[in-house]
Amino acid sequence: MERSAELPARCVVCNEAASSRISRKLYWSPGWWRAFGGVAPFALLAAGFYAGQSWLVGYFWPLVVILIIVNFFMRQSLKLALGVCGRHRKQRRVVIGSSLVAMAIMLLGLLNITAFSWATWALGGGAVLTAILALAQSYIGVQAVSLKSLDARHAWLARTGKPFREALPELPGA
Repeated sequence: MERSAELPARCVVCNEAASSRISRKLYWSPGWWRAFGGVAPFALLAAGFYAGQSWLVGYFWPLVVILIIVNFFMRQSLKLALGVCGRHRKQRRVVIGSSLVAMAIMLLGLLNITAFSWATWALGGGAVLTAILALAQSYIGVQAVSLKSLDARHAWLARTGKPFREALPELPGA
């Protein structure tokens, strides 16, 4: 799609008529940067262990912090208004609400750390539930929409519903 274009008033998941729009800011960075940023700290760590140089191992966390900071300058962003039908809007609210409940359970466990057994169950259960819900959010519905690629003129969306993608016009030369 054109980078400045507006998406049709259709649900990005199922292509039904959208009952509302959700504003999202999506981020993208080049694949070579994501690969380098993910491998470099561990390569440094492995090289330090292999060579027996503890000073290399000590640079693991500083390198991670530096890469996180540099990532803010490497990434590009795109603001979109995504259409959502009533069913997927409700699904989104349920998952977000469940995540908030899971985080509240974890917070209660932290606040009541003196009651060790209850706090342990609350922290553990809340952490597991939060992880499951975070995974669900990244794979279902509107939360899953991401950028596949981005250049000066065009944006390619990923993880939208197949009916929505099939209804979009093709880019010339794509």
